[in-house]
Amino acid sequence: MRIAMVSAGYPPTLGGIERHVARLSRCLADAGHEVTVLTQDKGVGDSAIPEIASGIEIRRFSAVGPSDFATSIPLLRHLHKNRASWDLVHLHNYHRSYTGLALLFKTTPIVVTTHYHATGHTALARRLHTLYRPFGSWTLSRTAAVIAVSRAEQRLIQEDFGRVYDRTLVIPNGVDRPSGGTTTRATTAQPAPVILVTGRLERYKSVHRLIEALPYLDESARIVVCGEGPERDRLTSLVAQQGLEARVFFLGRVSEEELTHCLETCSAVVSLSAHEAFGLAVAEALANGVPVACSDIEAHLEFSSLVPNGALTFVSALAAAEETAGAVDAAMKFGRFDGGDVRLLTWPAVAEEVAQLYSRVLAFSRHTEHRRLGRRTRCPHWISGS
Repeated sequence: MRIAMVSAGYPPTLGGIERHVARLSRCLADAGHEVTVLTQDKGVGDSAIPEIASGIEIRRFSAVGPSDFATSIPLLRHLHKNRASWDLVHLHNYHRSYTGLALLFKTTPIVVTTHYHATGHTALARRLHTLYRPFGSWTLSRTAAVIAVSRAEQRLIQEDFGRVYDRTLVIPNGVDRPSGGTTTRATTAQPAPVILVTGRLERYKSVHRLIEALPYLDESARIVVCGEGPERDRLTSLVAQQGLEARVFFLGRVSEEELTHCLETCSAVVSLSAHEAFGLAVAEALANGVPVACSDIEAHLEFSSLVPNGALTFVSALAAAEETAGAVDAAMKFGRFDGGDVRLLTWPAVAEEVAQLYSRVLAFSRHTEHRRLGRRTRCPHWISGS
């Protein structure tokens, strides 16, 4: 199949959605599909010559507007002009404006992975989110299929966009298993316990709450933060205010190899995020046999039945510092375990499920009289293959 994968960001841009798109695209390409990634980047011009990486064609287009609301008109123009080049278009992230705008086109069949949080994460974003919702609902009704990455996200879609629920299914994020196999790799002895935080630094990720909890943990404990984002300056200021410069380390953007090393050597991973569609940082830690302390949001709670009892410790994202520290301490005391006991899909398995969905979408498109997506209103049973 010829697939256009459309995302607001793509590596080296950091973020869970960027990581999702990169892993999915690579596995689809490895399976023999032709994948073109269309992405936007405020720091580049529109290049007529695409990048080729891991068998994937990558085209980056200039964007305008504030970072969280940036939109690339050249990307949308390219998508519309070249729509006949692909069998299917896969859009990512309901919250970005290009998703709705792209769905205005009567083009090839469109699948959307919403990565839906049901709200914005700033006062302005929340207001715009409310205003955008009627348009977002209408545009989603024009899709061939909607993918949710967790049951929690699927429930949010049902509540907010009931008209598309019958074409929504859950295909979770995947994980990368340790290269040595399913068992936990040997870890390097550390002079002090390391608490690892990974991902884009946004306010709703609540990294500040972990920093505030650090004085309640053993004085030998250290926090290592892998990632960049708009919250970095505020976090470094908080560290200075608390006098914790010798105990909190910001590594910024790290390579895959560096991240792997951090997962191999840390004592626990912490994710106190107030909103997640899935919780990729939690999943990747568990797959590597690392105990996790995380917020008790629905997406995180779904991991409970997939991991050994005790590997996850839950705490409210709004908990007091001492309570947060207790959850982190419990995770560290649980210790590392066999990641092979965690029942999570690998990225190749996720790509296979997505490719099967693509095949059903294309079969439905070929055999329906009304081939234009804008004229379809219901697809009750085909999405599950029944």
